[in-house]
Amino acid sequence: MKFLDDLCSEDDEIVDKVMYNEYWYLPRISCFYPKMNTPKWRALSIFQFILFVSCFVYHLTALAVTAVKLQNNKMEMFQALNYFAVIFMSTYVLMLFNKNRKNLAEVHRGIATGLSNYDEETELLRKTLVPEIQRRKKIFMQLLLSYFSSLPFVLLILERYLNSYLGDHKQLLLSPNLPITVWVPHDTSTISGASTALFLISVLCVMLISVCSTFDFVFLLMCEYLAMEVKLLIHSLNRLPERTLHLFRLRHGDNTNVSIETIKKDKELSNCYRDCLKQNVMHHQNIIRKFHVCKDTLGLVLWLTFAVCAIVIAICGVSIIRSEGKIGSRILSALFAFAGTIICFFFSYCCSKISDASEDLIQALYETKWRSLNKNEVQIIRIMMIRSHRLLLMSFRGMTNFDYDTFASMMNTAYSYLNLLLAFSKDSLSS
Repeated sequence: MKFLDDLCSEDDEIVDKVMYNEYWYLPRISCFYPKMNTPKWRALSIFQFILFVSCFVYHLTALAVTAVKLQNNKMEMFQALNYFAVIFMSTYVLMLFNKNRKNLAEVHRGIATGLSNYDEETELLRKTLVPEIQRRKKIFMQLLLSYFSSLPFVLLILERYLNSYLGDHKQLLLSPNLPITVWVPHDTSTISGASTALFLISVLCVMLISVCSTFDFVFLLMCEYLAMEVKLLIHSLNRLPERTLHLFRLRHGDNTNVSIETIKKDKELSNCYRDCLKQNVMHHQNIIRKFHVCKDTLGLVLWLTFAVCAIVIAICGVSIIRSEGKIGSRILSALFAFAGTIICFFFSYCCSKISDASEDLIQALYETKWRSLNKNEVQIIRIMMIRSHRLLLMSFRGMTNFDYDTFASMMNTAYSYLNLLLAFSKDSLSS
């Protein structure tokens, strides 16, 4: 199929290797980056993708029907809308990343090969920064696993049993024998019907965990490596004199004695300096290109995530306040609210790492001794200065820059939504 061939045109062994090294089999399990290098794997991957989307669409439909049927029970309706928002975002992220498979491959090829080609001593910084990234990734993995291992337990087991034990649970005819209140198109009063529905809910939990965790890991690594490349660019600018002398000795012999102070008088030394600057320009261009690929892929996802999380946090707040005596429902809502808050803070942290590094780049360019250089070298540095003043801000169509200020605005928006929903639920209960 021409569409699939074009979709997989950027696939190669380098991308497959870095995907495995960074995420193990998680992109294939979650259908984020399925294996499609042979007809057999392509057929299996298509089946897996259809299975994921079908499961998500089934549960989205079920939750939409649930919200309509429970419109007189505001707390249960809000909880159904909460689940709906999470599944909707996961479905959108899954489809978007498969659509942008080429962008994902391009960025990860840059992660594998690097975006620069400096001398060995300058590239040593990369070898010191990569272990730090891996260490942060392991810490994030442990936190993510601990959270995702507790959420299904609370969702499938703890919530209803806590409510039942405390005598606060009212069995709804909408979904008897199920851990959550959700409409299903078959009878769940029998063992077979309840087992089927419970199996589908369990499969959904596994799919959601795999999709959400993969997206978080991919986003973390992409931002970390982009920030690392900017730091390496700054380091190479700080080492311009040493790099120039190193290149000069490579061209004219190790026994050549020369000083960087004579650059205006020495044409060969000036040429070496210019060539080193051209390496920086190429590195800067590669960083900008990869950053825009990431921004084009992730911008809308981040905007939707912040918008949906504001709604989810507000709904969870209403559930915590209005779920009178239902300790299980309150724990579950608190976990969802905590997840929404942490995810938005995590995205703001990752985006801020890139923007902070790009601000440091401006400072590094101004600190170069460009006043003592020839006209051609000064012109190159000024061009880089002009480009660097356009900060690497992760945004959506220039409207929203995703940073800590955006996180604060999201929390304020969630608080406003919470007050509106509390007033709405209070009026509904009084009427």
